Amino acid sequence: FLDYSDSIEPISLDEAYLDVTDTYQCLGSATLIAKEIRRRVQKEVGISVSAGVSVNKFLAKVASEWQKPNGLTIIEPGRIRFFLKQLPVKVIPGVGPVSAKKLRAQGVVTCADLQRLSEEQLLQCFGQFGLRLYHYSRGDDARPVRAREWRKSLSVEQTFPRDIDTLAQCYSPLTDLSYQLNQRLQRLDNRQLPSKCWVKIKFADFEQTTVEAPSRLLCPRLCQHLLSKAWHRYRKPVRLLGLGVGFSENRAQSSQQLSLF
Repeated sequence: FLDYSDSIEPISLDEAYLDVTDTYQCLGSATLIAKEIRRRVQKEVGISVSAGVSVNKFLAKVASEWQKPNGLTIIEPGRIRFFLKQLPVKVIPGVGPVSAKKLRAQGVVTCADLQRLSEEQLLQCFGQFGLRLYHYSRGDDARPVRAREWRKSLSVEQTFPRDIDTLAQCYSPLTDLSYQLNQRLQRLDNRQLPSKCWVKIKFADFEQTTVEAPSRLLCPRLCQHLLSKAWHRYRKPVRLLGLGVGFSENRAQSSQQLSLF
């Protein structure tokens, strides 16, 4: 995600919003970015992902669920009204079994049905959630993508197509992971300095172990030491190798340069 936008809002372990309004990647096309991310995840991680592209978070979320698994749905501005007419209200985030039953009792099954209810009616029936229903049914969502201001950790992993049998064979991919992690670290706020480093190994039998040590630098010698320590715990073929850093939550506010904007 960081290759395409700095404005990323994680909403779960495997899902996030990306605001690509100001990006120049893929000719600035959100659709092309979604296609490329899906292709790269399939190639580099080996799993399929679904994506939704639209003008706001609500529509993008609905679109991402529309053709699961492994689907891509684009809701262009000119298609929003048509798309919402057929959209079941049960797919609106926050509409659970209880609220869906209350809506059905009023003859509401689709967003087209929901649009017939006034703001006052929805407020009376659902409270503040009624306001969200009123606006979502019309495709309105003014919520910005809120990027996390401070990371707790950053890591990279590689799953091998064939298990690695020896510790010596692990050093080369560890070097590659170190390079990838350094590239990602350079994109972060320069006030975020690592406070620890760790190496994770998942073995062929899916047993896994992690070894960490305090460090303010991603030191190759330390990474190799942690790798050796982790491998010698089980001495088995390696299926996955991971490398990461953790960040201190302490911020010396007095020494920070304030942003101009």
